[in-house]
Amino acid sequence: MKVAHLETFAKVASTGSFTRAAHELFTTQPTVTTHIQLLEQELGCQLFRRSKKQVCLTENGKNIYQKVEEIFRLIDTIKSMNVNNELTGILNIAASSVMGSNFLPHVLQKVFSEYPKVNIQLRFGNSHSIASWVDEGFVDIGFAPISSGFPRLVFTPLLVEPCLLITGYKKYEYYKT
Repeated sequence: MKVAHLETFAKVASTGSFTRAAHELFTTQPTVTTHIQLLEQELGCQLFRRSKKQVCLTENGKNIYQKVEEIFRLIDTIKSMNVNNELTGILNIAASSVMGSNFLPHVLQKVFSEYPKVNIQLRFGNSHSIASWVDEGFVDIGFAPISSGFPRLVFTPLLVEPCLLITGYKKYEYYKT
């Protein structure tokens, strides 16, 4: 049994048409017909009821289609497996302008060197928008000052910096009149 024949079968079943299946598979309609005929011969049953206007799955075809969908889900799982145990995927990060320009470059440099297959997408915003993005699942992690009104979020201090008030010195002279 060839995977290409199963792909063709699944496409005909999902589109309801040999012609549309051929178009979506970038092949010809006779090739689709041949794949289906070979699969039906191998399985020993008819998979489709054909008429001039439509193609419908038989009962055997419906049962086999469910199994074919399972096979392709397993194939997708196998393809996405990380056989080298390397961390892969997309990491969505949001940061305030201060954190994004002063703190994150050093952190991201380490992440890029240790996990080269991780794709990092960085967004900037204010503390409230960043907290909203994390709360809604739009980003995976946010770097910003604490923002109130988000009880589901956990805020962990990363940097403790002294806060200084700096003013200019101006000498005032008072004149008595």
